[in-house]
Amino acid sequence: MSAVAQQQHDLLENLLAELEGKLESITPDNRDGALKSCNETVKEYKKALVSLKVETRSLGSTDEAQRYHEVHKSFKTKLTSLTAQIKNAGSEGGRRAIAGTGGDDEDEMGDRGPGRAAVEQTFDKIHGHQKDALETLEKIEGTVADTEQTAHRVNEELDRQGQLIADIDAKLDELGDDVTRAKQELSAFARRMATDKLILCFMCVLVLGIVIAIGVNLASGGEDDGNTPIATDDESQG
Repeated sequence: MSAVAQQQHDLLENLLAELEGKLESITPDNRDGALKSCNETVKEYKKALVSLKVETRSLGSTDEAQRYHEVHKSFKTKLTSLTAQIKNAGSEGGRRAIAGTGGDDEDEMGDRGPGRAAVEQTFDKIHGHQKDALETLEKIEGTVADTEQTAHRVNEELDRQGQLIADIDAKLDELGDDVTRAKQELSAFARRMATDKLILCFMCVLVLGIVIAIGVNLASGGEDDGNTPIATDDESQG
């Protein structure tokens, strides 16, 4: 359960009860002050409605979100009804109803003429401002909804980019492992080549030594054959 949504729900219930109590307590003596207090409560009520709507949308397409959506509609309907009551209380008929007077008092109030007209103009201006404020609030709600959708798309794109970066990091790690193995294999190959070269040099020296030994032996045998005297028959007989 969303704690923020539940908090806004409880706040709206309290503001609703407070607003209904203020409407019931309006008298001819406190009418102006009571209406002003009602309008302030309506402002707080609308702010809580906006907060509840934003939180409801953040819950996505869940059963809880649907439930809070219905709650929001219910509170908004009640606000419309209470706003109409406040407007009626500020109108001429509403003032007579609060005062408990009938049509006879209308003639008495008519004697006041300019004063009553000024008051009515003031209330009309107030109601006009309230209407403009309500329209502005609805526009703000639409802007907030668009902003939420944009933020949701941005979050999805950030998640996608994050996953892409994670995949790139994994591939870079794999490539680094391949490079390390390649270096190890090249080092092993270089060591084998150095060993093979050493063996080849040793074999060349050995062959060269054998050739030199054979050459020296052949040279020594030739000299012995040339210096040895040949025995004659007389010497052999003697």
